[in-house]
Amino acid sequence: MPNGVEITPVDRVTGFLPLPILTNPNDFILGRQDYHHHFHPRKSESLGFNDDTIDTTGNAHDEIIEGLAVRYCRGQVMPRWLHDRYHNNFYGPAIPENSRDKFTTVVLACAGIVPRQAIELNAPNEFRVVELSNIQHDFIRRKVMFEGAAKSKGSRKAEIGKYLGGYMINNTLEAVLSDREVRRLVSVFLRPESETQRRLAARVILAYVTDDAVRDLKPIIEKAKEEKLIKHPQRSLVEAVQKFTDNGLDWLYNLLENKVLSVVA
Repeated sequence: MPNGVEITPVDRVTGFLPLPILTNPNDFILGRQDYHHHFHPRKSESLGFNDDTIDTTGNAHDEIIEGLAVRYCRGQVMPRWLHDRYHNNFYGPAIPENSRDKFTTVVLACAGIVPRQAIELNAPNEFRVVELSNIQHDFIRRKVMFEGAAKSKGSRKAEIGKYLGGYMINNTLEAVLSDREVRRLVSVFLRPESETQRRLAARVILAYVTDDAVRDLKPIIEKAKEEKLIKHPQRSLVEAVQKFTDNGLDWLYNLLENKVLSVVA
């Protein structure tokens, strides 16, 4: 697919998420549909590219795993002809380089933020940024999703969840261990009376960890809700992240145990 030279604009509320492409129902009547990754080019080290083979089993380096999470976390279903037209114009967005910005990007994408602006591509080699009507925004919002969300197989949800959970456990757990209730839950988690008790304690600990990890992003989410940019505004940011981390609980529980033991030892 040809590469353009323009830098894809990002939305004004988050400063991280690329603008979607303007589409309407008539665009989908004929022809093949594609999934357009909002973060590209694919062969970018910042997006986890490492030769043509990428290890996502847990042995990959952290920078590969986080890069892939950014790649997978957000895209848009659109007609192939429009997808091609986009790439003829745009090289891609500015990709976050540091770990915290990548985490922020994935979290904001998982929250379901869809801007009120889009890139209009009415003619080859021409584009402009346009404001969306409520009807246009509602339609595009249903087309923006993480990779594989519309398929019965091939969803990247669990991989995104493992990245988020791993990042939060490794970077935030120590900060919440000062809380008395968290310390109590850790004791239960390490010496449970049953597997059910262990899992419940772990899930609540992860909720504390998640809340601390995303606290500084909550003002952005509130602003997005005010402007009606979020698919499910009734869902808290912690709940939005948990929709992803809940897919890899056994793996996360083991990581949590290892991290807890290394901290309290």
